[in-house]
Amino acid sequence: KDKGKAVLLSTHRLDEAERVCDRFGLLHRGELMLTGTLDQIRAATGKEHLVDVFLQMMRDQEGHHEEQPCQD
Repeated sequence: KDKGKAVLLSTHRLDEAERVCDRFGLLHRGELMLTGTLDQIRAATGKEHLVDVFLQMMRDQEGHHEEQPCQD
């Protein structure tokens, strides 16, 4: 960071990301849902940890996607 370089980390381990990242972008179903620092995300969502933010996003989106029946 001090040398003006950035590293892009893609992970499902949100607890680890909280420890090593300065900024976050949370994806759900291929859509960028939320970006910012941990403090910005906490303030916007009222959640302490990214895993709780992501789980809430999944719950919120659950009713917005219609399931398609299987075809024989």
